[in-house]
Amino acid sequence: MYHNMPIGSLFLWEMDHRSAHLIRQSTEVLPSFNDANPQIWFVIDGQQRLSVIFQAFEGQTLQNDAGRIIDFGRLCFLVRPDRGQENTPALRT
Repeated sequence: MYHNMPIGSLFLWEMDHRSAHLIRQSTEVLPSFNDANPQIWFVIDGQQRLSVIFQAFEGQTLQNDAGRIIDFGRLCFLVRPDRGQENTPALRT
């Protein structure tokens, strides 16, 4: 996504509207969706990866289970880091 770096695989399931409503009623854990959407996709594998990508793009700040504040707005990428610079304090934050 960033300089065409791979994000790993995702496993998605495309469903028709009738089947999606049946699953949503039976599980009672899935969020509602807009019936006007032409396609419905369920994430079978990769939910955490997609969540982190979304949080990074939105620059969200969240608290993790340990109570630590995670600021996704500070996320940065080093595509070709200088090997001599790997242990500098700026890269460890």
